[in-house]
Amino acid sequence: QIRAFIGCPLAHPDRNRLTDWTRDCLGPGWRPVSPQNLHLTVCFLGEQPSPTLALLARELKTLGPLSSGSGRGDQPQRFPSPTAPLLALELSPDTHLLDLHAAVTAVTTQRGLPTGRLPFRPHITLARGGGSYIRQPLNIVLHFTQLCLFASVPGKATYARLSEQALAQLFDQLP
Repeated sequence: QIRAFIGCPLAHPDRNRLTDWTRDCLGPGWRPVSPQNLHLTVCFLGEQPSPTLALLARELKTLGPLSSGSGRGDQPQRFPSPTAPLLALELSPDTHLLDLHAAVTAVTTQRGLPTGRLPFRPHITLARGGGSYIRQPLNIVLHFTQLCLFASVPGKATYARLSEQALAQLFDQLP
């Protein structure tokens, strides 16, 4: 069994900006997410057997051309509630990002995989733990240009890309 999810990695400039924010604004008690692990989860899959993930990787490629999506994030905050042990940048998605989520959910639902019981709340997890932080707004638009099937690497705090595909770059929704 492999713990997996479908998501979008961040571009290097976006990762750098978020990493700078965590370095400058987090107080003691927070454990920042490493830059290479910053991502947007489109669909969490939980524990899955390798053959299921291999089939899913092929099926995701058959979705045809998918548009890139964007999300605007303003103020990092505890997520998903004010007392949660995560600090995240919640995003206001454009229609392309919502369409991407719907397309991925359709494939995973058809395959009988979990798609989540909660509404899609796009966000980037920045840190885990607790403590104080400087409430400095980011006011950033993130553009997602890749869709990946990720697996958690056992015993390490990192993710491996099992498959990836480029998304058509249509940045007409959010400036």
